[in-house]
Formats: sequence, structure tokens, C-alpha cells
Amino acid sequence: MRVDSRYATRSGPTGVGNAVVSSQAPGNEPAERSFAIDLGKPPALNRLRQQWREKRPTFGAIATIPSIATVQIMARSGLDWIIVDLEHGPIDLGSAHAMITATSGTPCVPLARIAANEPWLAKAPMDIGALASIFR
Repeated sequence: MRVDSRYATRSGPTGVGNAVVSSQAPGNEPAERSFAIDLGKPPALNRLRQQWREKRPTFGAIATIPSIATVQIMARSGLDWIIVDLEHGPIDLGSAHAMITATSGTPCVPLARIAANEPWLAKAPMDIGALASIFR
């Protein structure tokens, strides 16, 4: 599958564009599908940083128990951020990955609090999807 950049366009104030994707299986005719691409939304972390720069309040929670359902409920309730606490409690990297993934599809920004002020401890949470690490 490939996106043909000749057909990717940006239109309107919303920044919604269109693209044509074509794929071809061996022995089959090429198939083309058209879909919209949102080119105008800023990444979630940048949106959160912008709110902080503008001194606007943001609301979030700290998840200290390894519960995917709880994180999904919090993320869909309108929170701006959720901190997955890897310092206190029984959350390991596998649980943290599932919890961070539970925020996908929402505007909620997943952050991770790491166990110590060691930069190498921040790498694993970033690798599994946390958009920022919080040092103590």
C-alpha cells in the first residue's frame, strides 16, 4: 500500500485533506481508496504545552493502580492528561503500556512518572507511548 503524495491535498481552515491510496495484490487489479487526512490538529503534547503557556488550567489524574478500564474512563471523561505512576504501586511496564494505550482515541495526554531521577529510566516509558516523563 502507498499514499500517492500527488493526490494529498490540504484544504479549508480545518486542515482536513484528502489522499488516494492504491494497493495491488499479485495477479489482481490495482485498487484505489480515497480517505480524509487531518493535517490541522496539533499533536496532543503540543496542545497541552500551549495551554500551559497560555496559563489556561488543565485537568488530570494520577493512575496508581494497574487498571486499563479506569484509565479508559478517565481519558474519555475529558481529562487533559493522565500520569501513569511507575514510582509508587504495582504498575510494571506491561501494565503501563496497556494503560497508555487505553488513552488512544482521546485528547488525553499520557504521561509517566518514573521511579528515580535517572534519565535512562525515562526511555522505556517513552518507548511504550508516554508523551513525557515526570521526574521526582
